[in-house]
Amino acid sequence: GTVINAQRFHSEKALFMLIAQRPGSLLPTIPSRCRVLRFKTLSEATLAEGLAKLSETQPSILADVVKESQGSMREGLALLDPESAGFRRDARKILDNLGGKNSKAIRVLIDKTTGRAGQKAFLALMEMITVQLHHGLRKINTSNAQLAARAELWEKLRKTARDVESYNLDRRPFLLSLFAELEDIERQTAQ
Repeated sequence: GTVINAQRFHSEKALFMLIAQRPGSLLPTIPSRCRVLRFKTLSEATLAEGLAKLSETQPSILADVVKESQGSMREGLALLDPESAGFRRDARKILDNLGGKNSKAIRVLIDKTTGRAGQKAFLALMEMITVQLHHGLRKINTSNAQLAARAELWEKLRKTARDVESYNLDRRPFLLSLFAELEDIERQTAQ
């Protein structure tokens, strides 16, 4: 590699931005030397404007996508992608109705994440569940026990999903266990 003299590039006008989707997974020394800026989710108007510029979608469809994407441009674009839109809509319905009688729908959804063809669906589902857990952590009326359960499940999801992918393990048992724990948390929250 090339050795670069760092002092040669020092400038008071330089600004480095480190963007982390999961700041909790950074080494503690990194955020301790940074100013943290937290961004809010996009408003529906801003999201609709951005999606309209990036796609040629009818306004009636775009309005539904904006509502389903929960302030996320990435989720909105994924919902407009014909390959993943149906899967994401099915997953969103299940995640919005956890704690109910969804076992058959969950198994059908999980079957779509298997094999090489299911790689994209698996990653999308992991992202959606992570967002679901994150939103649950931000609820005001959540007890400490529920917060701890969500945080524990988020950590398990992060570690186990990585292991499932690294070692090419069967995704079904992991996802069945994950949905069972999600449903338990939702039942406790509803009580």
